[in-house]
Amino acid sequence: MADFDNHAYFPTLMSRVAEIQGLRELSDARKERIIPLFTLGRWHNAPEFERAIQNCSAAIGEGRPYFADLTREAQHAPDVFGQLLSPDNNFNAWRDYIGRFDDAIPVVQIVPDVTRRQIFRQAQLIERRHEKLAFRVRNPGQELPLVINALSALDDPDNAIVFIDLKYVRGIERDAAAVATDAIDRIRAEVASARIVVLSSSFPAYLGTFAEDEGETRGSIEILERQLHAQLIDDGRECLYGDYASIHPIIRRGGGGTFIPRIDAPHAFTWNFERRPELSEQRREGYQECATALLSRYPELNGNDCWGAAMIRQAAVGDPHGLAPSPWIAARVNIHLSRQIDYADEARDDEDWEDLL
Repeated sequence: MADFDNHAYFPTLMSRVAEIQGLRELSDARKERIIPLFTLGRWHNAPEFERAIQNCSAAIGEGRPYFADLTREAQHAPDVFGQLLSPDNNFNAWRDYIGRFDDAIPVVQIVPDVTRRQIFRQAQLIERRHEKLAFRVRNPGQELPLVINALSALDDPDNAIVFIDLKYVRGIERDAAAVATDAIDRIRAEVASARIVVLSSSFPAYLGTFAEDEGETRGSIEILERQLHAQLIDDGRECLYGDYASIHPIIRRGGGGTFIPRIDAPHAFTWNFERRPELSEQRREGYQECATALLSRYPELNGNDCWGAAMIRQAAVGDPHGLAPSPWIAARVNIHLSRQIDYADEARDDEDWEDLL
């Protein structure tokens, strides 16, 4: 049974090959520290939808809980979503589908024109069958009243987690903080003990504009979702931290063409990258140069124990594990998750010491 109190970091991942590989390569000890939220859909190079949740479950490991949700991006939604998102009989199709997976914690589905009763009955029936459940608020103006009503109707609101999904926040940090603050206040006005995760991403769709040199070969990008969470805590809004695992929230269909070799090395508060535009036709050399430069800039990567860092070291000696973006997205996701898990543990340890002083 999932123990929400034992976790401080709630990443969300889409059921794409690269993201799931990054999760799968985490150490078992780190996997124990998270309950990931999987957004199921049909993305380019992803397995068929019917296999998506099995792959996600296998990546986190048998017996470990995870949240399961459905994408709302129409271009990535298979035909079966029309049935799974049907509100008929209080979302019976979704409840039956997700009930086949023992470790899944269902996310209550909210669709346009749904009634309050359909939402709170869905939530009650999920709680009765699974005990644990989650709500994901994508549109606070329309969805928050439904969620608060359903949360209040549970046998025990402590069985639920509410994800406030702000999506992409770069450039709108002040507005995002205001939305999160309002949502937290409205939820706590009705359910004071509610568990709330603020979920967001600031990973850009294009990194070249963040380069620090004219050749656009290197740079560092602040992880704004960490800053947003810290601001909310400083302002007295108790909430848990969630992010998109160093992925932009909107996945566009990729096209053909030449790509630029690039490797990213996340830290707790920054994403650091090396890219080689001039070596787009010599990819092996390009990835080797990127890896060598990152190891020079950040020597601690030489002793980092996560899989993604090992892939950087492997590339630096001329043996990159991939010559295309997807394997390096997996490496970035793996390092990012490892860094954030470790940081969350350190922060909780510091809080425990403060309580003893």
